[in-house]
Amino acid sequence: MECEETEWRHRHDAPITLSSSPAPVLGSESSQRKRSFFLIDHDEDESERPYDPAKEALPKKEVNHRAFAEAEEAANGIPAEILAIIDEQHRTNEDITYIKDLAKKAISPNYPEGVKVGLRGDSGTGQLYMFPLQLYVTDCPPGKSSLINSLLGMPNIAPQSDDGGACTSVVQEFHKPRPNQLNACEAEIFFLTPAVRLTILQQWLKDVYNFEHSDAEPGDDAFEGVEQAASTAVEGLFSLFCNHDECSSQDAVRNFVATAKSQDDAGIISKLKGWTEELLQNLQASPGKVVISDTSPEMMQHKIAPYLQHEVSDHDSGCCVPSPWPFVKLVKTYFDSPILSQDIVLVDLPGTSDTNQTRVRASLQYLQDVQFIGVVAKVDRVETDADTHRYLIDAFRRKRGASVLMVATGSDSVNIRPTQLMKRISAANAVDAANLTTLKEQFDMSDLELKNITKEMNAARSRRDRDAVEDLSERKGIFELQKASLEASISEYCIKMRNLKVTRKVREKYLELTKDPVSLPMFCVSNSEYATHALGYDKKYPPKMSVSVTGIPDLRAYLYALPALRKLRAFEHHRKVVLPSLLNNLEMTCSQTKLMRRDELQKILSGAPEPVADEIENVFKVLLETAIIPGITAIKTNKIAYAEHAIAQLSNWKNWANSTHKAFCLHKGNWRTKKVGKQDWNREMLEPLIKAVEKDMRAWDDASSSLASSLSERLCAIVNELISRLEVAAGSSKNAMKLYFDELRIQNRELDLLCQERAEKVEKDLGIIKERITDTDDTTECYFVKIMDSTYIECGSIIGKSARENRANLMKNKLAEKVRGPFLELFKMAKSDCEKIIQQHTKKLTQEVMEIFARFSRTFMRSFKTDEDDTPEVKALREVLRYKVADWRTVLSDDVARHLNTCAEYAQRG
Repeated sequence: MECEETEWRHRHDAPITLSSSPAPVLGSESSQRKRSFFLIDHDEDESERPYDPAKEALPKKEVNHRAFAEAEEAANGIPAEILAIIDEQHRTNEDITYIKDLAKKAISPNYPEGVKVGLRGDSGTGQLYMFPLQLYVTDCPPGKSSLINSLLGMPNIAPQSDDGGACTSVVQEFHKPRPNQLNACEAEIFFLTPAVRLTILQQWLKDVYNFEHSDAEPGDDAFEGVEQAASTAVEGLFSLFCNHDECSSQDAVRNFVATAKSQDDAGIISKLKGWTEELLQNLQASPGKVVISDTSPEMMQHKIAPYLQHEVSDHDSGCCVPSPWPFVKLVKTYFDSPILSQDIVLVDLPGTSDTNQTRVRASLQYLQDVQFIGVVAKVDRVETDADTHRYLIDAFRRKRGASVLMVATGSDSVNIRPTQLMKRISAANAVDAANLTTLKEQFDMSDLELKNITKEMNAARSRRDRDAVEDLSERKGIFELQKASLEASISEYCIKMRNLKVTRKVREKYLELTKDPVSLPMFCVSNSEYATHALGYDKKYPPKMSVSVTGIPDLRAYLYALPALRKLRAFEHHRKVVLPSLLNNLEMTCSQTKLMRRDELQKILSGAPEPVADEIENVFKVLLETAIIPGITAIKTNKIAYAEHAIAQLSNWKNWANSTHKAFCLHKGNWRTKKVGKQDWNREMLEPLIKAVEKDMRAWDDASSSLASSLSERLCAIVNELISRLEVAAGSSKNAMKLYFDELRIQNRELDLLCQERAEKVEKDLGIIKERITDTDDTTECYFVKIMDSTYIECGSIIGKSARENRANLMKNKLAEKVRGPFLELFKMAKSDCEKIIQQHTKKLTQEVMEIFARFSRTFMRSFKTDEDDTPEVKALREVLRYKVADWRTVLSDDVARHLNTCAEYAQRG
């Protein structure tokens, strides 16, 4: 990422030489576009074929070399062959069944789920592009859905809009097909729980009722606030229940709610709840989800469209089809696509500046479930847009730098009209100015030649010289193609210059905002230009840029590389732990070795797990006391200073119009109005607390590595101590137990993995607590907002001439409370949640580790017993399996290792 500008400059570090006829000017990239700048014979085929993303080369990673597939095949062949040998023998016993179960579990590596990449940005309007026989909606600012469609290589899969509305209403995940999938394309639609649905209905009724009974005047910010909340509610109720007369239109919804006796009218709530159950029953939503399938992604997406947003009613039929989208929690789709096949899960998130707060909450609450966050914004605003910068800061805070990327859409928006082009040439460096000047001169020459040809054709027509007209017409077509290609080259050159400048500026801004030493991965893309390539085009009207300059292939390559390391590690674990363990268990079970002092050894094994629970608890206790609680102690220690700062901020809003002041109280201090723009009282009141806590919480960010290593060290010490005691107790049987001791040592690696996975889960849960302390945008989960909630509600109900002063005094009194002040309460809430998650993870890890130790005993009992009860067939089967073990070990040590070495060399060359 660091050297892309240098590489591009290197390719263009010398001025282009001007020739007397049009010539190639942009080096290798232009040649890839299959366009000739020389005079050539007329190409009868005047259309360019659609671009195929499946032909893009994968990044040079170990897992992308064909030798990796050969390593997988060799490794998977071991358990497959074991199962085949066992299945040939119809008579088995408990031991053989045990080996068969182990082989089934080891039949393939346990690869992690796909890497989730969530795309985040604001909602906006779309642009409609028409192509022959196809409709393609693109660049819905900032173009999240369009970007996903470009990455998938399919038009109109992610929902888009061209009417000014939100493009995305529901969180949607795009997955590769599941192994057991019956249909080419499938989708799962998950609904919110009944309790959450009821809460939403109650809030909607309250919002509409409050608006209808509000004394706010149009034009006031208070009116705007209650109107927006009511609009969200009416939209949701109309979407859900438009097939009922009471909600057949948005006006009907308002009239229906106007009959409510109060803001929590039980009769209306009961009716809405009944309609909800009826709707979900009609959709066959049980248990809590709907499954849809079809033969193509386009047809499947058409079927799930009503679950994603409320479509326009069929005016011809006069009926309105309800949409359950307000109650849809998540949509998962599974179909084939080059990018999805690489274990990438693309996630389309609703815009977080959407006027519909239902969509906003869905987006914010999902962010913890993604591994990478892509911030998407229009290229012409990305350098200065405050919301974009806020999203980058938030993404960094949630995921840290290595998991954040920036995508600037609409990169084709460069003005190359003569006046603007001359300005660009004047402002460019010497090399770029020379190259652009050459391109412009070549373009002017082609244009002049076309004008001359046109004059000659007119003269030939006057002479009725058909042969001359035909020859000149052919020459004109050639020069028209040349002119179009040169114009595209000028546009492409200017676009790349602008993209490099924007990338540099945004990275500088990101470094300034986050102090993150990791360079921000930044991609400038054009969905509309990529769409032109994806659908094919007339060569007379070529795109402004080549496929590569659209930025989509580069972004796709970056995403392709994300799962590579995780997949390689999972396979290494499979070949170093799972398969050797399978072979050890098979050989011990088939050998049936007799031991001296067997009972004494079994007693040692039985007592081995005794220190496990205490050791795990001690490690978690140390983490809690030395890293976690100190990270939030400043909240309690500095509670008076934080309260004084918060109280001081109240004066910032005291001179606002009464209606504006009230609007913010009604929306828990976090709102946007025409008069004051986007404001967040809670963040301003918490500013010093957030700065201090984020600094003190840096230890939380290292929790995964330190916790995993501490746990692994303690548990492996217990296993090593167990091995030492068993070796001493075994005496002369020590050599006979070699395989068993090898198996125990292998299980140390299993414990390492277990500890690492548990530490990552702890870190994720700590991240959620951190968000509840610092993320004031999520007004449903933020601790401080929860504490201030009742105060905000009370302030929102205050009216009269002194309303602002009375609201300020009420908030001041709340912030200044001595006994149960909000900052002490915040500390207690955070501390309690920290203690809960530590208790939960301590218990879960203890259970998992105890199961491993129990497996030690079961393996011992199974391995060291006689085979007197075996039938001849089972004895023969044991011999066959035991005989093959050496060959299978050779496959692992030689064949698989050789393939992986080839993969490693390939990756190093990349």
